[in-house]
Amino acid sequence: MNSVFSLLSRECEPGSNPVLADPAYRRHLAVAAFYKFILSLLGDGAPRRAKSGSSPIDDTRGTSSGTYKLPK
Repeated sequence: MNSVFSLLSRECEPGSNPVLADPAYRRHLAVAAFYKFILSLLGDGAPRRAKSGSSPIDDTRGTSSGTYKLPK
């Protein structure tokens, strides 16, 4: 499996674009997304120490009502 990630890291060549993030960061992001995909395919068969990588990120931030009371 490590050879797959090494190959993807070598073959993935994001172009340079001043609007987008650094190409090295985007390459790392592509490898990480592929790793997460593989873990999701493995499900319960994934190694125990890697299982947290397949679960969705819990984003339970509160939301604002958009109204504010200013002191008089």
